Amino acid sequence: MEQQEKMCISIQEMAQLLGIGITSAYKLANDKQFYPAKRVCGRIVIHYDLLEKWIKEQNN
Repeated sequence: MEQQEKMCISIQEMAQLLGIGITSAYKLANDKQFYPAKRVCGRIVIHYDLLEKWIKEQNN
């Protein structure tokens, strides 16, 4: 059976992927313009596909 990729990742995982510190990751996630981040039951989660899209947009 294939392992399915996660739809959402944590702030810590995002920080590792982007190569930034945890404080910078929280600042980014709390920015209103950063649409991949959503609050779910008081926890911030990052939608992985939207994060990929956001990264591509930043490179343009």
